[in-house]
Amino acid sequence: KKVLLIIFGIGLIGFVSYIAYMKSQSQQSFLSPKANDTTNSPKRAVGFLPYWQLAEVNAEKLGHLSEIIYFGVYIDEEGNFVEKDSGGGLQAGLAKVKAGALEDVQKETGTTTAISVALILHDNEKIEQFLKNDTAQSNFVAHTLSLIEERKLAGINLDFEYSGIPAKDTVDSFASFVSTVSQTLKKKYPDFIVSVDITA
Repeated sequence: KKVLLIIFGIGLIGFVSYIAYMKSQSQQSFLSPKANDTTNSPKRAVGFLPYWQLAEVNAEKLGHLSEIIYFGVYIDEEGNFVEKDSGGGLQAGLAKVKAGALEDVQKETGTTTAISVALILHDNEKIEQFLKNDTAQSNFVAHTLSLIEERKLAGINLDFEYSGIPAKDTVDSFASFVSTVSQTLKKKYPDFIVSVDITA
């Protein structure tokens, strides 16, 4: 019996110690060291808002964000915004933009939240065709500038997702494209936000 009591006592002490350790850990932030940085560097909280979740927008959920990226508007290999979906109906992301969805989001979340739009191209072949076509890229910039001016956007997100590993010339062309777009837009709007999605 003495042996059992000793074993039980040791187990109880170990269990209490484990609970105390886990409690202390739960009180610590799970954010990265960067997020806990106490320097004066600005921190931004960015969230994606898919068009199919627009009905759920409210200040409580999104008002704390620095930037909301609306997902989104599809483009084709010619640099044009895609008007129709694969079934021939209106492309929902663009249709909701034209219907004033972004203005509604801005009203709901407040003027301090930047509203950006994701411009989407996910097809490998179309990405390669687009990056080899200067006219397509010029079309893209022209359409984007019109969208910025019409909807008072604070930024765009280039959501070009290539499946697999692209060739070096595709990577170089994309880097050049991003640089050109960023410089062109920031020349007219110095504080404009240009972000890029990458696959991990």
